[in-house]
Amino acid sequence: VHQLLQDGFKSTKNYISEHVDARSIVEQAQRNVRILARKAEQRLQEATSRKEQNDVSFQINTCSSSTNKR
Repeated sequence: VHQLLQDGFKSTKNYISEHVDARSIVEQAQRNVRILARKAEQRLQEATSRKEQNDVSFQINTCSSSTNKR
């Protein structure tokens, strides 16, 4: 009976340690995804900002060139 309990304890301990590792892997993967999402959001905001600046520059250039034609 003692040996059976010890084997059960070892088995449970191994099971828990394996799942703790799996949990830490999942947590790390979640952190990585959050970091990638944050970087993607930053790049999107930068690209949107550049596009808006280009649109404004285009509008200014278009207005000034049409004014010069008059």
